[in-house]
Amino acid sequence: MKITQLGLPAYDLNKEPDFNVIGLQIEAKIGESFPKQCLGMRGISLADHPGKSAEDMQHLILKHGTDRYDPNRKGVHHEMDEKFGIELHIVPIKYDGEFLCPHYQGKAREGLSVIGSFLEDFYLGAKIDRGYPLRIDLLLFYELDKLEVVQMKWLKGRAVHTKLYLEPRDSSCFRFKEPEKKQEALVGLIHLGK
Repeated sequence: MKITQLGLPAYDLNKEPDFNVIGLQIEAKIGESFPKQCLGMRGISLADHPGKSAEDMQHLILKHGTDRYDPNRKGVHHEMDEKFGIELHIVPIKYDGEFLCPHYQGKAREGLSVIGSFLEDFYLGAKIDRGYPLRIDLLLFYELDKLEVVQMKWLKGRAVHTKLYLEPRDSSCFRFKEPEKKQEALVGLIHLGK
């Protein structure tokens, strides 16, 4: 298990951050921490866990293998997660001289880094879903071999079951292969400090 910290004083929600600059800093840290590893990356905002510090969340994540430590807490996509058996929303990533993330290849704004696109999604997507932006405070990294893809796809704006096989690179919805061993799937954590 690799736990590290990256100070990002410019990553502040008082004004729209420079996602590209911050994204490139995070990509360098991921490349240094997890070179040539194909992993699943999940972003966590402390705003979703009121009263919990980054240290509290790290302790809970290490104990449970996930930030979903409270079965009574309902996330933004609770109904969809329950219907399809989704335990993790993650994006597959790999750093091998360059940063690869199939979820964002071609989707990123021209000139915006992959992680810059990921940060922008949290910032702008949360504004749409919740009415306020989110800052990612913790990045969790999972071994993809210990996860399985949820066989779900989007069709005309709604989530539907599919019988077609989906590769991990083509999905962002996963469940643990061995739910009783979630901690073993977690291989690292980066605290994005202020």
